[in-house]
Amino acid sequence: MNQFEIGSSQWQGKRAYQQDSLRAQYLPEGGVFAVLADGMGGAKGGEVASLAAVDAVFDAFDTEYADLSTHLLELVGKANNAIAREIRANPDLDGMGTTLVIVLIRDQTLHWVSVGDSPVYLFGDQEISQINLDESYGGHLDRRAQRGEITHAEAKADTRRHQLMNVLMGQQSLTIEDCQDEGISLNPGDIVILASDGIQTLSEEVICQHLLDDSLTADELNHNLLSNVVKCDRPNQDNVSLICIRVLDEENS
Repeated sequence: MNQFEIGSSQWQGKRAYQQDSLRAQYLPEGGVFAVLADGMGGAKGGEVASLAAVDAVFDAFDTEYADLSTHLLELVGKANNAIAREIRANPDLDGMGTTLVIVLIRDQTLHWVSVGDSPVYLFGDQEISQINLDESYGGHLDRRAQRGEITHAEAKADTRRHQLMNVLMGQQSLTIEDCQDEGISLNPGDIVILASDGIQTLSEEVICQHLLDDSLTADELNHNLLSNVVKCDRPNQDNVSLICIRVLDEENS
């Protein structure tokens, strides 16, 4: 069985607060469980929302689930309920929210559920792609452009691109459109990256270039990516958080 290597890193960017939360662990029977949340809501509201969501998911995760799809959706519900409890305890936090990405790798198969615009990238065969649904308005526009409903230039020029179309805010009803329970098979050398959208200061092409060196550890890959975001020196650089999961070959496992 292939083994995995996990690395995680964060940078506050040029924001007043770090509002991202993340956590990852190896599973006893082999595999990985990882969660990343990008909080929103003034002052420290985003930090409260993201941390509450991540903690709730890990508290509720059950390796003996009967049905994967049902369990993944339940975990999102637990995260949303945790945010609702925080708001009830402190009404000043009303309006805070968070994106959420949950990744489960078991039997060399990648599964996920996501809400919001935090990307999940899969690197393999020297190519990279975002595999989860981008629920920002920009993602919506890009999908319209792919269908020929608008031009790609129109999609890229829209000033509303960064607006979120779906996020956890403790609401009573949830819309979850991206739950991948069938999974994607992973191979030795593949890399899975969970990230907050601050990483998108770098293009996918640039990210891919940093993943080509298979001699680097997961932590070294994260360091290189964050260093390049820092070098871009954007005046309003958002928080950046990364969980990098490498599939090791037999020689390195």
